[in-house]
Amino acid sequence: MPHFLTSVRKPRYLAAAAGVALLLTAVGTGIQPSGAEAFCDADPCGPEGTYTPVTPTRLLDGRLTDPQIRLGVDGTTDLKVTGVVDEDDVELVPATGVSAVVLNLTVDLPTLDSFFTISPTGTATTTSSLNFAAGETRAAATTVKVGTDGMVTITNAFGQAFPIVDIQGYFSDGTEDEEPGSSYVPLPTPSRVVDTRVGGAANKFAADTTKNISLTDPPVEGATSVPAGATAVVANLTVTNTTADGYLTAFAEGTDPPLVSNLNWAAGRQIPNLATIPLSTDGMITVYNSAGATDVLIDVTGYYVPEDDETVGDRFTPVDPDRIGDSRSAIGGLVTFTTADQAQNLKVTGADAAPEGASAVVVSITSDNVTAETFFTAYPKGGATAPNVSNLNPIAGEQAANLAIVRVGDNGEITLLSRTPTANVIVDLYGYFEGEPPAEAIIDIAFDPLLG
Repeated sequence: MPHFLTSVRKPRYLAAAAGVALLLTAVGTGIQPSGAEAFCDADPCGPEGTYTPVTPTRLLDGRLTDPQIRLGVDGTTDLKVTGVVDEDDVELVPATGVSAVVLNLTVDLPTLDSFFTISPTGTATTTSSLNFAAGETRAAATTVKVGTDGMVTITNAFGQAFPIVDIQGYFSDGTEDEEPGSSYVPLPTPSRVVDTRVGGAANKFAADTTKNISLTDPPVEGATSVPAGATAVVANLTVTNTTADGYLTAFAEGTDPPLVSNLNWAAGRQIPNLATIPLSTDGMITVYNSAGATDVLIDVTGYYVPEDDETVGDRFTPVDPDRIGDSRSAIGGLVTFTTADQAQNLKVTGADAAPEGASAVVVSITSDNVTAETFFTAYPKGGATAPNVSNLNPIAGEQAANLAIVRVGDNGEITLLSRTPTANVIVDLYGYFEGEPPAEAIIDIAFDPLLG
């Protein structure tokens, strides 16, 4: 498996950015961005493991194909994810040189509780990517290695269900003679940058409205920022206090709203989903709410910066999906969460996982056997306290999944926190980032269970 070796990069230190700018409500954290500034001294400086964001575009809607694609029990469909062009025949994803794609996978009209698995075509896996209840429309992000003939395979477990797939970007495999794309900078710890619950009802998203959010020019002193010139941001979007069934779409400010969704929910539900969102040239995103009034939380975990003569960040290596943690069967040493605010550590580097020295891992986190409404938080081991964010918000009895990009902490481990007992958690690995060691985390926040 090819790795991007740190021997071709010369570290210098990146000055800490000042905060995250919002046109909503910002929550200052005092956390400084991580990453060692470096330049690529290889000749040429190849694109392997770098990321290119694209205009979010729908690749598949099983409801609208002719014939329809409605997956039955153990039903599969192969989807071409390379050589993608838009409606104007402009190339979005090249036909060759792509190692992995960033997708948003949505289910509609499922007849039974079930799950989708998305995997490289030509490989077998026992993991899951999207878990859903009968009748639910739900989405989950996924970063998946490209398989045979530039395709990925979607499999349904039970009942019948329509798959919907939107593409957000792709990673290069380095085989083509191209300029590098962007590399990833994980924050020292995830940071909540938007919480519309703070400040009252006036901050909520109304139906059929958009809000512009700046991630580079913070109005609140001390808030975390994304540096000028970043190409995309990785953020967990969560809705709560929802009054109607709806969806969110996040995209670069100043661009036409794409005909895709990032997050789907039923009235009254608190639902998260990870998104990799392109940024405008001045670091802005736009978030659209389709229906009802809703509060929105945005937790930033990192960002991408372009690789040129100088770069900040790490490069990505995809793997065949692999289960590295399961508290139901003690995989990875995890056990059932039995007390409130219980934290467990999971080794994510070493044998059967990411290599030692990986800076961040791309994992799917799934809940099971949840006895009360709760939330899970994933963060690097060794932080002073749990960050004020959430990754997964299941209700009692719900098996739910969400993708996370988690910076690796002490001893190659990440920490998983469950708010309430009793619950199980499953962790599947999809890839990892490597690069210069990031700066030490600076944390001065306290964990507030009310803001999970």
